[in-house]
Amino acid sequence: MGLHKRRTLAAEEFLKSLLYYSQVLVLDSLVKIKGRLHVYAYTPASPSSKPVQSIGSKLTDAQSAFTRFSSVRADVLATAGFNFVWKAPQVGDKVPTASPYQLLYQLACINKMASAPTDHITRVLLSSLDMQRGLSLPDLPPGIERVTFGKCGRPTMLFVAATEDRSRVVFGANQTSWGGLTAVSAITRKARDIRLQEYIPLALRAFQALRQKEEKELAYLRGHQATRALGEKELKYMSRLAAIGQMRGDDSFLGGENEIGIALQPPKWAFHQPCYVCQGMMGYQSPNPPPLEKQRKSYILQFD
Repeated sequence: MGLHKRRTLAAEEFLKSLLYYSQVLVLDSLVKIKGRLHVYAYTPASPSSKPVQSIGSKLTDAQSAFTRFSSVRADVLATAGFNFVWKAPQVGDKVPTASPYQLLYQLACINKMASAPTDHITRVLLSSLDMQRGLSLPDLPPGIERVTFGKCGRPTMLFVAATEDRSRVVFGANQTSWGGLTAVSAITRKARDIRLQEYIPLALRAFQALRQKEEKELAYLRGHQATRALGEKELKYMSRLAAIGQMRGDDSFLGGENEIGIALQPPKWAFHQPCYVCQGMMGYQSPNPPPLEKQRKSYILQFD
């Protein structure tokens, strides 16, 4: 798409994230693996009817692939004219915890909004299937192999919250999924927790307020003559709707002015309305048209 080659703050954030992920998560891990397995680095494959790679040849292939990727990355930086210097993170640094995939999606959304300045924000974000397909990177540079396993450094859910007049647009994502790469998951989760350490207490306070309002309303409905005969699921749904409405007057409320919330699930980009917690803590509204009551009830009751 070429968006990362434009000298913008968003493009620079994407490239810095790419540098961090490649150097800290890939190169550092590769160096450590080679150090621990140096005894086997030149062990040939065992004779077999099927060709089997040795540990040494696999390490060599991995190093070669990373070298090709580094060359492509350096070319992008040179083409864009970026002159920032990579520096290994030190204690106390705030590293770019957003994954390159999330930041590339943000770049695509920003470009789409700029190209359609009069369109409603919901239409821009939901109709950009071509933009979203571009994130599958259909055309890779020569020598760069495609990762084929499902959980490959990509968030399982991306989120956009925006006011109708576009005066405030916020992008987010859940934790990056790494499948069986548990060591990488631990690194990115720790970095994410450090970046969110000032926000977590505020979110916890809002979450506790939401649950308290829900429990209080549920107790009231169970004891009220007009509603106590209803099923438990219906009572929970009613109490959660009431809690969502009451949160706007609570000091812990984290939302603004009726932002629209859109959750998208790659790689097929299925659309989801905001969950119960997002609607309650931040007040995010579902985009037009409003969801069917049955659909909204399903989302509200999903959270336990």
